[in-house]
Amino acid sequence: GTDLALLLQDPLENLIPYATALENLAFVQRGARRRRWSLRWTPGELVDTFDLGPLAARPVYQLSGGEQQMVAMASAVATSPRVLVADEPTTNLDAASRSAVIDGLRRAREISGATIIVATHDATTAAAFPRTLTISHGAIGEEGRGGRRFAVVGRDGNVQLPSEVAALYPAGSLFRVVVTETAVELQPEAPSEVQDASGAGDGPDDSG
Repeated sequence: GTDLALLLQDPLENLIPYATALENLAFVQRGARRRRWSLRWTPGELVDTFDLGPLAARPVYQLSGGEQQMVAMASAVATSPRVLVADEPTTNLDAASRSAVIDGLRRAREISGATIIVATHDATTAAAFPRTLTISHGAIGEEGRGGRRFAVVGRDGNVQLPSEVAALYPAGSLFRVVVTETAVELQPEAPSEVQDASGAGDGPDDSG
């Protein structure tokens, strides 16, 4: 199979709109065969795996957004990729369609063994997967695994606060760093404490 497959935000960008679901899968695999990629499933098997039977003979432009995304997902898996990158796969979908697409991505992972990478701004979609990475200003700021959240230390030693914590403290806020045997604590300094510390030597210099 191929090394990488893309599932784009607009499913029709992955598909031939006037062709049926089954024809789309066959078309993708035709190109893969010309490249002599090894394929693990027939179009019919993919239709069964992704529960596309009732949709298989309909042109994909007649399908709902969620149904189109399921066909696009099957199309992406059809080339037996090692990595599948899904770009905002649940955007503009209702809750039921979003759940179906998330289940489809899990199914794609189970049947193919491919690494599934989902880029999304949808917190519900992100939370549905076992590992999440939050990127802010081009750097990984937070990681989640199995419901546990972690801050990530960058190469320059920066640690980004979770967004809901950062929202409580404007840029430039000062924290006292307290290191113990078991933890590193960030204790916010009250503005009055900062002022007292900085103004301690502001009076007239009596030393001379």
